[in-house]
Amino acid sequence: MSQEKISPQQAAEMIFPIDTALIRKELERLLSKPKCAEFVRELIKRAAENAAPDNTIVAEGDVLKIYDLVLTQKGLVRAGAEGSLPGANFATGSIATNNAGIQIGNVRPGAPLTKDELAALYLKSDGRVAMHETIHHSGRLVYSDQDLAIVVSTMPGDRPPLPTSGNRFDFSAYWDRELRNSFK
Repeated sequence: MSQEKISPQQAAEMIFPIDTALIRKELERLLSKPKCAEFVRELIKRAAENAAPDNTIVAEGDVLKIYDLVLTQKGLVRAGAEGSLPGANFATGSIATNNAGIQIGNVRPGAPLTKDELAALYLKSDGRVAMHETIHHSGRLVYSDQDLAIVVSTMPGDRPPLPTSGNRFDFSAYWDRELRNSFK
């Protein structure tokens, strides 16, 4: 690819293709880290234990198998592409209704960069977003951000207090911050 730099605004306006195979490899890489694997396993296990009886765990909580299931249903779509919904990142449908999907938003870099650099940035971002959204699909009927935030707030470790706003975005940010800490 060209070494020509593109501006952050140009990058944010691009509908960058989603590479599901590379995202899966990134999920594998993240889950190969013991801290991440343990956090995700415990999060899904506890979410399933606290879920409504009909919202049972999918694929025994195996994130890679759940990701593969999503790909066989509605799959992944980039925000702004045909078939996407307004907004950025979220799980759509459910495994139970055979229309599970994941929408991944666009990246707006902080500085000009080349298309190769943008591709690397997207892979990193897409893998992390796909992990978060796939965890939602670990429940047949989807585990909500509030469900997952409540579970994370009760997990061992020094956790910040649970948001009190009732806003789903605050719940999402809460448990996502802890998920991303497990990637380190």
